[in-house]
Amino acid sequence: MKLILTTAIQGVFNIMSRGLKWFFSFIITIFIAVGAVLFLVRSHDGPIEILSGGPFQTGELVAASDDWSFLTDHATLEMQTMAPPRSRTMWLAV
Repeated sequence: MKLILTTAIQGVFNIMSRGLKWFFSFIITIFIAVGAVLFLVRSHDGPIEILSGGPFQTGELVAASDDWSFLTDHATLEMQTMAPPRSRTMWLAV
């Protein structure tokens, strides 16, 4: 009787350990995929929605303006910082 009970318990633990292996494999895969996306976005020309991107490779360099009233018709602004060279998306409430 004790042998049958021990074998049944080992079978249950075997099933649980396989399930945990799949679960942790899935979680690790998700982390690797998200990490790869974040790494690749750094070399992209400009930001992608809420993810900051690499420096702009297209467009022209414009000096900062003293009058920002021209932004009243715009809700989104993409800009690049010079140090570190990253581009960002800003949402405006003007």
